[in-house]
Amino acid sequence: ITLANRIKRFDDEYVEKKTYLEDITLIWSDYFEKWLTQENYAKGTIEKTYTLLKTVLNHYYDRRDELSITITDAYNKRGFKRGSKSINKANPLTEEQLMCVYNHKFTIKNIEKVKKMILIQCFTGIRYGDIKRIRPSNIVDGYLKFKPKKTENNNIEVSQPLNKYADELLKEV
Repeated sequence: ITLANRIKRFDDEYVEKKTYLEDITLIWSDYFEKWLTQENYAKGTIEKTYTLLKTVLNHYYDRRDELSITITDAYNKRGFKRGSKSINKANPLTEEQLMCVYNHKFTIKNIEKVKKMILIQCFTGIRYGDIKRIRPSNIVDGYLKFKPKKTENNNIEVSQPLNKYADELLKEV
């Protein structure tokens, strides 16, 4: 939706005509990048926009015969995609902020549950996808021991020491 809205604004404000699949060429990309830059989009946002655009174009290119549409593979040429990946510095919570979240009691049960999951991540560093895989048997002698899903094929086991907050939360949930 964000991509469609950006292209619609580009069409309405810059080229004053509707973009169709067959219009998307290297020259179109030149104009689209110029407009995105004039609109003060960051290089990372421009890169993400083009990544989404290429995903959509791949979808329609693969189905062009079935859908009877005209589309070239110009979007795969070098120079079509613009922008650059954002490199953001980590922005961790301060201890004061973390303890503020820890001590706050939400009245809505589901929000309180989400808070606990976030705090477990903060206190242990484990990925969101691994939280629901943790069982009491993973807590051994003050350590959280488990194989992360992302690297389980590499047979890597994590042995994370637990502070009192992580230990308390894990026992609770």
